[in-house]
Amino acid sequence: MSVSLVSPLSSPALSCAPPGLARKAAPARRAARLDNPGASLPLPLSPASLLSRLRPLARRLGLVSLSACGLGAISGTLPTVVRRGDAASLVGVQRCRSPWVCPHCAPRLAARRAELLRPQVARLLRCGYQPWLITLTLRHSCSSTLDDLFDILAQAWSRLTSGRAWSALKADGVEYLRGYDITYGEHGWHPHIHTVVLFSPAVSDPGAEAQRLLDRWISAIRSLGGDVMRDGLDAQLCADAEKAARYAAHMSGVFEVAAGVKKQCKSLTSCTVFDLAQAAVRGDERAVRLWSEYARATKGRRALVCSQGFSLDEGGAAEESEAHESAEEPAETVAVIYPRALARVDPYMSEVLEAAARSASECRAALTRILGPPLLGVWCVPASISRSGVV
Repeated sequence: MSVSLVSPLSSPALSCAPPGLARKAAPARRAARLDNPGASLPLPLSPASLLSRLRPLARRLGLVSLSACGLGAISGTLPTVVRRGDAASLVGVQRCRSPWVCPHCAPRLAARRAELLRPQVARLLRCGYQPWLITLTLRHSCSSTLDDLFDILAQAWSRLTSGRAWSALKADGVEYLRGYDITYGEHGWHPHIHTVVLFSPAVSDPGAEAQRLLDRWISAIRSLGGDVMRDGLDAQLCADAEKAARYAAHMSGVFEVAAGVKKQCKSLTSCTVFDLAQAAVRGDERAVRLWSEYARATKGRRALVCSQGFSLDEGGAAEESEAHESAEEPAETVAVIYPRALARVDPYMSEVLEAAARSASECRAALTRILGPPLLGVWCVPASISRSGVV
């Protein structure tokens, strides 16, 4: 069934006026709202604070895993604040592992997946494969719903990776990684595909094949009733395995949120989904509607897809990727928070982790202010905890 991107696909109630949070930040930052185009950017919430403030919205939308992320203990362990170098984290808790909506899990999963893929890409490069970074998009408008745009991208991708031409390419040898980048701007939602296509030495002219893939993408989109601007497509040769892995594995804006540092949006009229989340938890009604649409549209979709030549076996839950971070540095056990106290600490978790990053004593002082003195069943400062008990 063809879907036109010209006719309205959603209610016109969602105006595409440039979001206020995408305006250039002034030196003195003030609270901003999406529906206030003249406002400047507020300082971003940390991932822990953003997750805590997203919980009520997640519950309203039925995102059970997100609303409970970090509030329950892994069986057989106790939630523990650990410090490695100048960074701290809470480990031993159940995580939602959402690559789309969770400000805690999404950046960690993306980083872990990129790390898993890097040596696999490097192996193919050593075998003579040539990697091309390819961006695939489609024309969109303010009336296009994100769900419809996702559906068209999925159908176009299916057509691109099937048929006689693709079968011939597979026979010569081709592998791929496919991820998404999603922004919202003056023309509405802008989802596009980032893919790394690796051509084997048997492919005589990889550059020409990459351009043919772009041509076939245009044909696929148009056959579905949509359109493509040629300058929105891109194909570049890349010989860097790490860059290729990260290109496919992370979404725009994820790492800015992970670091707790706000960077400029790509343009003055676009923002990332985590920009929308920041505005939503500050009470911007339009941002709430947009982020809710994003959460519904991405639910159940795969954020990263790879061909059979790659493996995304992450070897366990999201907390393992946290334990993997800076694994060469010894972990200092700062405090244990018992499961029943997690909900009480949750609104202040960012404060606790920032204090722990500075020193164990500051973290314990923060927990004392929040929960009272150490008490069995609430929180404690153990003399020693085995590494297996931490992770």
